[in-house]
Amino acid sequence: MSGVEWRWEGGSGGAGHVQAVVSNAEFVRHQTAYRKYIEHASDCPDCAEGVCPEARRLWRVVKGREQ
Repeated sequence: MSGVEWRWEGGSGGAGHVQAVVSNAEFVRHQTAYRKYIEHASDCPDCAEGVCPEARRLWRVVKGREQ
């Protein structure tokens, strides 16, 4: 996933660790894509029967595999 950086997080009384942190822009992109996916799936009659091609495309956008 693009927009991920690694940041040192100090431990509270123990050893620290490196943690993956997503940027604000990447978080907003993901949330926007997920909202579009959920709205589509809620309103799509084909998604009531299964998953339609548009829902599959939107899910790939959520996962960052397509734009």
